[in-house]
Formats: sequence, structure tokens, C-alpha cells
Amino acid sequence: MHLQLVVIAFVAFGAAVASAQVTNSDTAYQHGMQAYEQGHYAEAETFFRDALDQAKEFGELDPRFESALKSLAAVLESEHRHTEAGSFYQQALALEEQTLGPDHPELARLLNNLGTIREREGNYSQAEPLYKRALTIWEKAPEANHRDLAITLCNLAHMYKVEGRYPEADSLLQRALLVQERIYGPEHLKVGLTLSEFASVCQSEGKQKEALTFYKRAEAILEKVLGTEHPDVAALLSNVAIFHQNQGRYAVAEPLLQRSLSIQERAHGSEAPQVATVLSELAALRYFEQEYAEAESLYKRALAILEKQSGSKTLEFAISLQNLGVIYVEQHRYEDARAIFERASTIIERLLGPEHLELGKSLTRLALAEITLGHDANAELACQRALSILEKTSPPDYPNLIDALKTYALLLLRTKRKAEAELVQTRVMVYRARWENRNKKSTKEPSSSSSLTNQ
Repeated sequence: MHLQLVVIAFVAFGAAVASAQVTNSDTAYQHGMQAYEQGHYAEAETFFRDALDQAKEFGELDPRFESALKSLAAVLESEHRHTEAGSFYQQALALEEQTLGPDHPELARLLNNLGTIREREGNYSQAEPLYKRALTIWEKAPEANHRDLAITLCNLAHMYKVEGRYPEADSLLQRALLVQERIYGPEHLKVGLTLSEFASVCQSEGKQKEALTFYKRAEAILEKVLGTEHPDVAALLSNVAIFHQNQGRYAVAEPLLQRSLSIQERAHGSEAPQVATVLSELAALRYFEQEYAEAESLYKRALAILEKQSGSKTLEFAISLQNLGVIYVEQHRYEDARAIFERASTIIERLLGPEHLELGKSLTRLALAEITLGHDANAELACQRALSILEKTSPPDYPNLIDALKTYALLLLRTKRKAEAELVQTRVMVYRARWENRNKKSTKEPSSSSSLTNQ
């Protein structure tokens, strides 16, 4: 479980309404804000769409139109409808560049928010310049805006972590911590959340001692500020458990996950998505302990909760589904695994599109299952499509590209195409060298299609 930082720098809305005569658009907007603050996103969306339609009569450069645009984008983002949210943020960004100029702090908030959309879509090459432009604006802005500077530093750092660019993430998080400690003091919640992210980066860099120190400090802050039974504390406990799991300390990880599960169940009920996430983490622990039957049972329970809450519409559902497929591979239930990987790939493509990194990873797993079953033609199609996606990823995701190439080499050897297999194996060595050169300080190894995907 990733302990969520404050990602969306919420844009300033109410001023436009307060400064103008109250209209039907203003009323719809105010109702939308009330619904949003209560977490009633579908209702808020209806009100904001109504406010946007009514504000059109004032013209697109009117503050009420821009406020409705940004509000609607924020609601869609909360509903994980990233493509639609990005479209509205993009429109708002273009309008505010006209009305406020290229260096206004409000523009930086929109750039940050649009950056998070592009990051969640997996479009890292588009997200990076948005974040960097926001940082440039914040760095020139008065110190009162440095709270937002820290948010964007953390967001860009998180993206670099996902990309495996750990030294760059490390540097940004150091800056963010300095800003936050100066503004809020050393024991503020925001400092605790950033420390948790910093611990995760240190872990990926192989700096295990520093990672554990940051996790302990983050835990102390969160428990002091939020209490020991808060869901954010549970999320941090899961992160610490995964840290110990990755070190092979399974006996240390288990009670942390059990405590996290208990907190989430008390806070949200036994059928909540947060509970499903911890169940998946417990299932992963059982997988590493080679207790495959119990891992299967936990994944199935998690999937049942997710399907009940939101159907098979979420990326978390698809990832848990893939991990269940990995369990089936370990149990030599290859036909079951193939069906699971095929279903997961369909869901991921529907959610993220036909060119997304996650789809490439899923197709690699599907290809391996097809090879095991002797379905060489199907495996060839899955391999070719996975490579087509992964070879276009910018910057290159070397671990998953290497994984796909190794799977394809296996297929080529199986189908007696030795010369082609040797060429692919040469590419594996080249990409591995590039990966090791890019991350000399990192201990992260190329993944395996027979291993689990993190939630």
C-alpha cells in the first residue's frame, strides 16, 4: 500500500462566487462544493456540470466558468476518471494563462494537478515538464506559496521513484523535507508523510538503515498526530511490513500487517477497499512464505471485496487478479493462470488504454502462461504486443522490458529459432547493462513475470 501524499494542490475556488452577484450558476457551484467536501462525488459532479453550463453565458474568461471547470476536474480526479479530469484541467490551464499570465501561482497549481493526471495515466514524459514548470513558478513565488512547492516536489519525487530514478527522487524529497520542517515544524503530519515516502526511496536505493530510521520517525509522528487507530497509521504499518518482508523478515512483517488489517476493519468495516488492500498484502506475504493455498484464499477474499464495491473497474482489482494468477502458476494450474492473466489484461486495457506500461507487463505474464500450455501462436502474439508497448516507454522501464525479452527468447528457443533467440538474449544483456548503469546505487533487480506486482 502506498501511503498517499497530498497530491492535488486544491485550486482556489470560492473567490469568484463571493465577488459576483449570486446566480443559478453560483448556487449550483456552492451545492457542488458541499457535496464534494462530504465525499459525495457523483452528486458534486452533477452540480458542477450544471454550474459550468450556466456559467457559459458569462463567457469562458469569466472566473465563474474557470472555477466550475477546475472543480469538475477535481471531482473527476477523485473518481479516478483521469482522462476526463485531464481534459478539464487542460482547458482551465489554457484559460488561466490568458487571464493570469504564465507565472501566476494559480497556474502552478493547475500544472501540478495536470502532472498528477499524466503520471497516473503512465505518461511520465508528459508529467515531468508539467511538474518542473510548476516548480519554476513556485520557486519565484513568495514564501507563502512554499507549501505548494513542497507538494510538487513530493509529487515529482514519487514519479521518479516509480520510474526507478531513485537519486533524483532522494534529492527532491530532501528539499521537500527542509521546506516542510521550516514551515510546519519537525513533527507535523505532512513531514511524517514525506518521511514515509523518503523511507521507501531509501529502501529502493539499498540504504536499509536510513529507510528504517525514516519509517520509525514517520510512525512516531503519525501516531502522535492521528492516534494509533487512524487509517493513515495502518497504511504506514503496511509499508513498514513490506520493508521487512523484502528483507526476508516475515515474522516481523506479519504482526504489522495484522495490526494494519485490524485498524482498517475498525475504521471502514470488513468489506471496505482499504481492507482488501491489506488482505492482498497478507496474501503476498504468504506467497513469499510459499504458503500458496492461504495466499490464494486471501487474494480471493480481497477480489470479492473489490468486485462488490466497484466491480472489476479498478487497477487494484486487476493487479490482485494478476497476483492470483501468479499463485496459480506456482500451483501448476496453468490454464487457470492463463484465464486470469487474460482477464486482467482486458481490464487494464479498458482502464488505461492499449499502450500503457501496465498492459505490457500483464501481456508478458499471459505470454508465459501460453508458453507453458504449449500455445505457441498465442504466446507469440502476446510477446510481440508486450514488446511493442514496453519498447516505446519513455524513459525505458528496463526491468519489465528485460522480462518481456526473456519470455520471448524462451518462446524462440522452444520453437527452434535459436539464432533469433540469441539476438534477443543479446538485447537482454544490453538493456541490463543500461539499467545497472542508470541505477548504480539501486539494489532493485529486474522483475520476473512469475513474481507478484506491488499494489
